[in-house]
Amino acid sequence: MGDVVYDIPEWIMELAARYGIEPYEIMQVLSGPRPRLPRKAVGAGGLTVLMIIGRTSSGARLRCLCEHSGSSTTKLSEACP
Repeated sequence: MGDVVYDIPEWIMELAARYGIEPYEIMQVLSGPRPRLPRKAVGAGGLTVLMIIGRTSSGARLRCLCEHSGSSTTKLSEACP
């Protein structure tokens, strides 16, 4: 299985910045060495997403919602504490 490529839209980065979340912190949760808790979630309109709950290197909790958008690309649809 190859590496996952994350597509993080600019508006997600702007929203995360309002919470004080830096781009590198999102990537620490999505692909860093710390344990993660992946869970299937269903959003508005029945959209199935993957919710990944984890901690940054500094220990801050972060929840990321991801949608599969291609063979090896995953689109980030939310990142918040």
